[in-house]
Amino acid sequence: MSSKLKEKISKWTSSPDFKEVREISLRDILNGNFIVYDFAIKQIGLVILTLILIFVYMQNRMVCEQKLARIDELNKELDYEIQVALQTEADLNATSKKEELKKKLKDHQIELKDLDNRPNYVYVK
Repeated sequence: MSSKLKEKISKWTSSPDFKEVREISLRDILNGNFIVYDFAIKQIGLVILTLILIFVYMQNRMVCEQKLARIDELNKELDYEIQVALQTEADLNATSKKEELKKKLKDHQIELKDLDNRPNYVYVK
């Protein structure tokens, strides 16, 4: 190891916080007695900040999921409305062309009957 790392390790192990950490037992953790040690009190701000960030993250995720669900719902509605619009447009185009032809024929006093069957096609080679 490098000398700087050894110095930092020796400095940390000689600190009173490290001695407190070595003295903590499982029983202290289960009882909650470790909270009264100096190292725990020094870190309480960090713990509170971490908890706040966790709650903000959870709330943000829930809001994003709600927005994504709403987007999916709106996309389905949009697809349905597009289908309705296309069907309506096709119906109007078919009706209007036929009606316009009937009006023009009526204006020129020409009477034509609708065909009962489809016309035959002649193919020229």
